Amino acid sequence: THQAFSGRIKAYSAIDPGRIPWTDPHGHGTHVAGIVLGDGSYRQEEDQYYHDNLDGKYAGIAPGADLVAQSLYGPGINFTYRNITRWSVEQGADISQNSWGNFFTGDMGNYTIISRDYDNTTRDADWTTPGNQSLLVIFAAGNQGISGNNTLSPTAVAKNVISVGATGNGKNVTRRDEVWLLSSKGWTDDGRIKPDLVAPGDEVVSTWAVEDNGAGGDLPADSGAHSYIAFGGTSMAAPIVSGSAALVYDHLRNDEDHADPSPAVVKSILLASADHLPGYDWPSREQGWGLVNASRAVVETRNWNTEFVDQSTKFYNIGESMSYMYEVQAGTPLSISLVWTDLPSQTYTGKMLVNDLDLEVRSPSGKVYKGNWFQSGQSVTGGTADRRNNVEMVYLDAPESGEWQVIVSCAELPPVYNGGNQDFAIAVIGNVNKKFVDLAAQNLSVRAQDTAEGEIIPIAFDIVNLGNLPALSVLWECRILDDGGKLHEKLDSGIIDLAPRTGSRFYLNWTAVRGTFTIMVTPNPSLSIIEETYQNNNVSKRLFIKGFGVSGFVAYAYKEGIPGKDVTFTIEVTNEGNVDDLFLLSRSEPPAGWNARLDQSFLDIEPGKTKTASLVVTLPTGTMAGELANVTVTVVSQGNETNQVELDTQTEVAGVLALTVVLDKVSQDARPGDTVTFQFQITNVGNTLDTYRATYRQTAGPTSGVSFELPRATFTAQVGETVTGEFMVILDADAVGDLAVNDQIAFDLSVVSALNITIGAKAPGSVIVRQLHSVSITPPAQETFNVLPGDKLDMIIEYVNEGNGPDSVTPTMTVPEGWEWSPAEPSIYLQPGEAKTVQIWVTVAATAQAGPHLVVAQALVGEDVLSSIDMNFVVDWTPGISVRLEGPHDTNITQGEELTMEFRVTNTGNDEDTVTVEFAGLTRGLTAEARPPSVQLDVAGIATVIVVFNATDDAELRHGIYRIIFRYADEVEQTPVQVNITIEKKAGTTEPDDPTDDDDEGGISIMVIGIIVLVLIVILVAVFLMRSGSQRRGDSKMEEEFFKPRDDTATAAVLQEELASRQVPPVPPPPPATIEPPETATASDWEESPTEPVAVAVAEPAGAAPPRGGACPDCGNAMESLGRGSVGMYCPMCGHKEEGG
Repeated sequence: THQAFSGRIKAYSAIDPGRIPWTDPHGHGTHVAGIVLGDGSYRQEEDQYYHDNLDGKYAGIAPGADLVAQSLYGPGINFTYRNITRWSVEQGADISQNSWGNFFTGDMGNYTIISRDYDNTTRDADWTTPGNQSLLVIFAAGNQGISGNNTLSPTAVAKNVISVGATGNGKNVTRRDEVWLLSSKGWTDDGRIKPDLVAPGDEVVSTWAVEDNGAGGDLPADSGAHSYIAFGGTSMAAPIVSGSAALVYDHLRNDEDHADPSPAVVKSILLASADHLPGYDWPSREQGWGLVNASRAVVETRNWNTEFVDQSTKFYNIGESMSYMYEVQAGTPLSISLVWTDLPSQTYTGKMLVNDLDLEVRSPSGKVYKGNWFQSGQSVTGGTADRRNNVEMVYLDAPESGEWQVIVSCAELPPVYNGGNQDFAIAVIGNVNKKFVDLAAQNLSVRAQDTAEGEIIPIAFDIVNLGNLPALSVLWECRILDDGGKLHEKLDSGIIDLAPRTGSRFYLNWTAVRGTFTIMVTPNPSLSIIEETYQNNNVSKRLFIKGFGVSGFVAYAYKEGIPGKDVTFTIEVTNEGNVDDLFLLSRSEPPAGWNARLDQSFLDIEPGKTKTASLVVTLPTGTMAGELANVTVTVVSQGNETNQVELDTQTEVAGVLALTVVLDKVSQDARPGDTVTFQFQITNVGNTLDTYRATYRQTAGPTSGVSFELPRATFTAQVGETVTGEFMVILDADAVGDLAVNDQIAFDLSVVSALNITIGAKAPGSVIVRQLHSVSITPPAQETFNVLPGDKLDMIIEYVNEGNGPDSVTPTMTVPEGWEWSPAEPSIYLQPGEAKTVQIWVTVAATAQAGPHLVVAQALVGEDVLSSIDMNFVVDWTPGISVRLEGPHDTNITQGEELTMEFRVTNTGNDEDTVTVEFAGLTRGLTAEARPPSVQLDVAGIATVIVVFNATDDAELRHGIYRIIFRYADEVEQTPVQVNITIEKKAGTTEPDDPTDDDDEGGISIMVIGIIVLVLIVILVAVFLMRSGSQRRGDSKMEEEFFKPRDDTATAAVLQEELASRQVPPVPPPPPATIEPPETATASDWEESPTEPVAVAVAEPAGAAPPRGGACPDCGNAMESLGRGSVGMYCPMCGHKEEGG
């Protein structure tokens, strides 16, 4: 809002959304803007003294420039650099002045992503718009110079920007030609020359923001209260260069007639015109290419002027070069700069240069100077080409007089970038005059006024050389281009030599053709001759040649008519010329008795437009069918009568046409899925042969689920003849939801004459929709049901009415024999499309055989089965057997003989099984064998197994309890049978001495006590193992008759033998002691044993047999007394106990 910018602020943007528009709380941006383009005005509220005496004193470098202001910073603000520069060019900015940077210690001097963004911006700041929108970017170098070399901000490291350091201003200790102490220094990390320029930056007076309190600034003695203030830094130096760049843009556009200067040419002029600071190397880390000198850049004198080349040439291949000649007068330093806008580097380490160009300057005496090869601040011969910078300079304090050649060549051009091309800019400053050729076509004369096609048009023009060098072998050509810019005709061409500032005139003739054309004359069309500019090479003139033409068309040139009626033809006439024209219409005479007339005789038509007229032909009454009348209409152009067209018409007498059509039935019932066929008859009741076309149209009823078919649609009938056709109405079986019961599908069958479609008849018909019974069953999600015999399984089955009417559905099941089923609901009522689920119980037969079984679910409507599904049931295997001994359980065997027992084995499981036989508890000399050892049994199958016991001659004499084990279910389950066998002495043998037969009463007592203790231990083990064995036995049972009263004499001995046979450690003989045997066994007297369970009995005192009870409820064995003093019973086989009798 400062008065110094009044009327020149074009746009304002604040990145911080909380910033009050048009404010500058820090004052920095306002101060910088004033240096660039402030006009020195004081604020209106200042004392009038300042306005009268000081207005303009603190004006900026370019006070006529416009301002596009951007406020970038604020708390938590994020932005992309390319977005802010894009916004700048959208507002019309040419220069981006930036007095800010980022100074992270690790980034100083580095080429970073910020550097890359600004290298992109210079060439094209708005990537969203086609073409290049270039922007000259200027950055302050930074105020880190006190830290030494390589302290540039990454923004100032970018190749294509102008980075600016600061000098003193003569107000403090630093002189104007001395670099300011804090100004950041080069080089860059990759060794490029930066900064580019320096400018005064210490104590610079400029505009003061009203929001700023002036902290850190100095008030000049005459600044006023709040208009101007002094600040220092490279932030103040950079806008001096930006203002100088604005002056260069203005100079090129207005003084040099160069409408669109590139950033490269402005940079090259500023660098070539800079002053070299004394006391520093040139170029150097401190001053770069020197102190900006705006006056030298834009003001030309008799001994000092600027010549430039601005991106008029592109290199596409390595090795290409361009040469320019300049006349140089001695006495003035010669400064030549080459600048090109390089592509951004794709890496951040190593060399940042992508496209490499070389500058070479040759003096009149043949000396060659390479760009950027200096000694003591001047160019010297020899040296090598620069491979790091995109700025190359040649500078000589005292150049030779004569013609100097400036050569630019391409040294490196990676094809992957920018299509593989590079342009450049050159600035040559000194007492110079550019030597050049400038060819132009001028004074084109074309004498053509209201010219029509076919006329001869004279053409005259000049080819001139406006340059100061001769142009030899100049090719020229004169071309005729059509309205679209394409070559219509190459009229003539030639080759001439032209001395400086001379020309030649040429005369040609052209036979005109109609249309709009451009006559273009071009010298040097292939650009093979290097010129100062190619912008004036072409001269052209546009001209219009008249042409006449006509075309006509009759849309229906043949028509039929009824006697006594009119037939009308539409005559279309189009003006094919390119000017307005008047067209005359006439007709030929029709046959006698006929009449013909045109409704218009003239048509005035614009170019390319069409108008119509009508020809009316009247048929006489009484004419016969087939008679013809031919009438021709002639259309003639009045602009050129040679342009005409004839249009023929023909009228034929038509016969009288008539017909009838009937259906064999008016209506019929049908269900979804049915096809109804109607027969129809067409009768020709006219007076001529006719062809008929049949069509149909549905007039009522549902449209979805219904289709129609007309197999034959065309019929031909003689007069009075009847022809027959078929028409089908098809009801879709899958569209029952669309076809409700009693819906009426109505249609019209129409038949028209092919000779006259207005002649026709129709026959209506209909189909009445009747109910379709259809029910589907959705099976349970489970595919297979695993069950056991006797299981009761409930399942949910869904029934869906897929018909078009309501139905009462009865769920039914078909199950294997012996199985049962029952539904939760005997029947369900379903509306069309409705689905319901029914719970159904299926009971598996107790005798069901293992394996797969098929169960079928059905849906009945009435007595009809509408649908069914199969369900797979798999009955699991439940193995089981019963074993019956055919004979007594107690028997005797004599030594040396054999004993045979017969067992009846029955398969009580639900699948076939294999039964094997094992034996347990056999004593010395007693063997057993099963015949056969295993049997295969079908379900309910019965087999006989013979068990043979053999007693050797020396078999131990004893009464034994033996177990015969029948294993089944893959030998996982078992059914044991216990038999009591007494081995008797063989006749004629002597019984061995009984070791226990001792007359010593004390010995007998010790033996009895030992046996009792042993029996109690064995009982404990047996009961535990019996319980475990009963669990393993599963469903097996022993029949009650297996267990009979037995003699328990010598039971203890038998058990000792059995334990010994099962490798149970023997019980040591009891020591001689007076231990009384226990009256009953207690829980503490039982022990666990790892051996198989064996049948045992409780030993009672001599002479007392344990009492026996009924059958065990668990295993069926005979129950026995718990012992003396107890009224309870127990099962010696499984351990079951019953207290209290």
